[in-house]
Amino acid sequence: MSFFVQKKIVIKILAIFFLVFSSVPAFSETTYIFDTPTKGMLDYANYNVDFRFFSDGGVLTRMSFGIFEAVNLGVGWEIENLVGTQ
Repeated sequence: MSFFVQKKIVIKILAIFFLVFSSVPAFSETTYIFDTPTKGMLDYANYNVDFRFFSDGGVLTRMSFGIFEAVNLGVGWEIENLVGTQ
């Protein structure tokens, strides 16, 4: 096998590996299911940023921070007509 064929095989294997394991959640609990908060907490010194785009150009942004072992601090805001030409 030539070097380029081996390189392509290695790249394909790495791509499959990253695709499979990128969907595995990190070591934190689920904090939201759709738009409903859950009992899950972020780990200390971790953060979570979510964006939701609406059809009329609106954006809903939510940020959460794990500031203590059992305390999260979060903020969210919605901006209308941010994306688009209107």
